[in-house]
Amino acid sequence: MSAALPGRTHAPEDPARPFPMRDLWWLVPGFALWFTALSTVYALHHIGCTFGWSARTIHLGLAAALAIHLAAIGILCRIELRRGASRDFGHTGRFMHWVILGTLLAALGKVVLTLAPALFLSVCL
Repeated sequence: MSAALPGRTHAPEDPARPFPMRDLWWLVPGFALWFTALSTVYALHHIGCTFGWSARTIHLGLAAALAIHLAAIGILCRIELRRGASRDFGHTGRFMHWVILGTLLAALGKVVLTLAPALFLSVCL
């Protein structure tokens, strides 16, 4: 049993329990999906240019890859919103809920800002 620091007490709703590692993994999938979207878009673009696909075919492939990745990140956001903050971990649980949700939304924005312009540029040089 550990002794509390003098003058420091924990609120009943904020127990001094460590946050579970399995919930920290929720910080990873948003940017992992951004990375796979980036790799997929560049791979499709390179393959399309190498094999002489039409510009329309390449753009459709890029749009499909972006839509799939955006949908996947959106589904993760929805899961996190439904899951909500863990009440078992007090303030830490609420904080981590918003950090995880913020990370997923940042990844969503990153996909849109970095990869959507590829749909509007010339296809092959």
